Amino acid sequence: MVTVPTQFNGPPTSGNGGWVCGLLADEWARQHGPGVVTSTLLQPPPLDTTLTWEAQPDRELHLLTAGGAVIGTAVPGAFTDDPAPRITATEAAAGYDAYLGHDQHPFERCFTCGTARDE
Repeated sequence: MVTVPTQFNGPPTSGNGGWVCGLLADEWARQHGPGVVTSTLLQPPPLDTTLTWEAQPDRELHLLTAGGAVIGTAVPGAFTDDPAPRITATEAAAGYDAYLGHDQHPFERCFTCGTARDE
């Protein structure tokens, strides 16, 4: 069993997609060993709610609500593209300055991109 703590929210009542996909990948690797994993969310992950893991015969892993709804899946994955090139500190600063979320943000308390969160 696992829960998505409120501190890892995306929208106010949902888990952050990247954090929850990482949780899925981590559990898949715990069960099957290290490797590339593809995690997919099928619906918004609830916060502070007990969720369960369900292993499938084909090495697919499901994250389920108490009612059995599938929140997300994890399966063996593969890298198909080269990584993006590294950016410079100047490019990173320009991206930070251009970020529209500083002035108006739909999820200002989001774990990864919210601008109203404490440091």
